[in-house]
Amino acid sequence: MRRCRPPHLLRADLLPELLTLPDADHGPRRVIAAQGAAQTLHFPAALLLDVDTPEALEPAERALKASR
Repeated sequence: MRRCRPPHLLRADLLPELLTLPDADHGPRRVIAAQGAAQTLHFPAALLLDVDTPEALEPAERALKASR
């Protein structure tokens, strides 16, 4: 079973290094590992919307409106 990973929140000073990553699909693992520390935050799955395509935007907007 593959675990879903939520988006990462990273410090702004790491942006130049993040922009050099060759494959965004693998995420910033190397950058996070080099920092030596990370904190995991737990949220209900319904709050972790993955909107990385135009097709995913409309269902995400509906879900957010429904949760208000």
